[in-house]
Amino acid sequence: MYWTTEEILKFAPDQASIKKAREVSIRSKWMSLVSNGQIVWGAFHTGGKKPYNTVVDLETPAFKCSCPSRKFPCKHALGLFLLSITDTDGFRISSDLPEWVETWIENRGKRKKTKETKGKTPEEIQRSKEAKEKTRKKRLETMKSGLKDLELWLEDLTREGLATVQSNSRKDKTFWSDIASRMVDSKMRGVATRIRELELISSAQKEWHESMLMTLSDLHLITKGVKAFDNIPDTLQIELLNQLGVTVKQSDLLEENGIKDNWLIIGQFESYNIDNAPFQRTWFLGEKTGKFGFYQEYDYRKIGFQYIWNVGSVIEAEAVFYPSSYPLRLIFKSQKIVHIIDDSSFQGTYGFSTYLEQYSQALSDNPWLREFPCYIHSVIPIVENDIFYIVDENSNKIPLEIRGNLGWKIMSLSQGQKVDVFGEWFENSLMVLSIKKGERRVFFTNHS
Repeated sequence: MYWTTEEILKFAPDQASIKKAREVSIRSKWMSLVSNGQIVWGAFHTGGKKPYNTVVDLETPAFKCSCPSRKFPCKHALGLFLLSITDTDGFRISSDLPEWVETWIENRGKRKKTKETKGKTPEEIQRSKEAKEKTRKKRLETMKSGLKDLELWLEDLTREGLATVQSNSRKDKTFWSDIASRMVDSKMRGVATRIRELELISSAQKEWHESMLMTLSDLHLITKGVKAFDNIPDTLQIELLNQLGVTVKQSDLLEENGIKDNWLIIGQFESYNIDNAPFQRTWFLGEKTGKFGFYQEYDYRKIGFQYIWNVGSVIEAEAVFYPSSYPLRLIFKSQKIVHIIDDSSFQGTYGFSTYLEQYSQALSDNPWLREFPCYIHSVIPIVENDIFYIVDENSNKIPLEIRGNLGWKIMSLSQGQKVDVFGEWFENSLMVLSIKKGERRVFFTNHS
C-alpha cells in the first residue's frame, strides 16, 4: 500500500484541487490524525464549532469527507492522503475505529455480512428456493402479457415504416412514453429503457435510421425469446432476464466464488444514462486469465462515485462476474493495489481477423451484446478523408469513433509507429480508451 505523491494527485478532479490539497496537507491544520495501517482518518479544523471528519482507505483507495464540497475527492481527503505518506509521524496509531468510520466501512461492504442461509435448516433453504422460483415464474407470466402489447406496437411501427417515426412522435407526445410505461407496468424496466433510448435516437439529426433498426431488432428478438423461454439454453434464459430488467443482488453475488488474478485497469468511460444520472464504466484485464470485465457504477444522488479507479494501476483481486450468456460485468470481493511497472504480461489480440472471430463468438453467445472490449497490438493510426482508422499488420483497418481532437492526439502519440490500442467496440467503430507505445501507456477518459 505504498503511494507516491504523483499517484495520489492523479485522483484530483482538477488542477485547483491539487493546489488546495497541498495547502491542507499540513499537520497543524488538523485537530486529529489517526491510522490503523490501512485506514487513515482525521478532523480538519474549520475555524467553526464542527470540524470536517475525513477518512481515506489507503488500499482501494476510497474517500469520505463531511465537508459540503461537490468535488470528489475533496481537498481535505486528498490532503489527508498526502499526509499519510509525507508526515507519517503525525498520525496516532490506533485499532479502535470511531463509529462514523465504522459506519462508512460497513456501507462500502468492507465487513462480511452474515449469510442469509446461516442457521437455516435444509428444509427452510429448499422452501426459500421454491418461493424464489414461484416469484420468478409469476413475474415471467406478467412479462409475457406485456410483450403482446410490445409485439403489436413493433408490427405497427414496421408496417408504417421508419420514415414516419419522427412525424408521428411530433404529432403524438405520448408516442414513446405510452408503450414505455406499459413495459414498466409489466415488470420489464429493461425494455422500457430501450424504448426511451429509441426516442433519443429518433431526435438525432442524421444517421439515426441504422441505430433505430438495430434497437428494434433487439426488441423483436426479446419478444421471440420470451415466447420460447422454456426451450432456450439456461445461459440464454439468464441473459434474456437481464435484458428484461431482472437484476441480481450484489449481496448474492458476493457469496459466489470469484476469479483471483492481477487486474490491469486498462480504460474508463464516463457518460449519462437515460435518466441523466452519471455513470462510470471501468475496464479490467486479467493477467493470468486474459479475461476482460468492467465495473459499472451509477451516481443517481450526484454525490460522486463510490470508487475511484486509478487507470493504469494493477489490483490483486477476486472478481465475481454477473450471470450472463457472455459475462463481462463484474464486482470485486476483495482487492489491493499491486505496484507493477511493466504491464506487458497483460495480453490482447494480434490482428483484426482474430478479434472479429472473438466478437462473432461473443455475439453468438449473447445476441444483445453492446459494448465489447477490444485490445489490439501492433496497429498504426491513420486518417483518410477526415476519418480516423487503425491498421493492423495485414493492412486491415477499422474506423475509430472520435470526439473533439482525440484523433489528432492519437496520431501525435503514434507518430506513424506501431501502438497497442484498447477501447470499446460498439456498432461499427472503436472508441479508444487507452494507447500503449513502448512502455508508455496513455489513457483517455472518454465522456459522452
